Amino acid sequence: MSATARRITSALALAAIMGFGGSAAAQNRLPVNPNDRYGSIAYSPNDGRSGYSYDYRTEAEAVQTAMGYCRQDGGKSCRTVMWVSNGCGAIAIAGKNRDFAVANGKYRPEAEATALRFCQQDFKRSCTIKVWACTSP
Repeated sequence: MSATARRITSALALAAIMGFGGSAAAQNRLPVNPNDRYGSIAYSPNDGRSGYSYDYRTEAEAVQTAMGYCRQDGGKSCRTVMWVSNGCGAIAIAGKNRDFAVANGKYRPEAEATALRFCQQDFKRSCTIKVWACTSP
């Protein structure tokens, strides 16, 4: 497993511990806030193509839209690399399309800075932001 995949897996595990404890059945009964907005980023590391979405009413709509834009952009290996709720996400790359890191944050500068930091730590070279997406406040 790559360092980036470990970092994403670790972040998901931490989120589960910190805010999503309990059984799956209990989670399915949580109220949905009608004001929540979702965004997603899809990325194709084989060819560097991407797609993003923002301000969708559901995670599924945001993910589906970002994947569609990635494929429309010519991505041959598009996959969802992140989704956000009421916030921002960013992808940073280290020269090659396959060397990338993702991060989220409440605002764009935070998401970008964290993605750059993860990328530089994982790949030991300078990185640039490839794509970002933010929902409306």
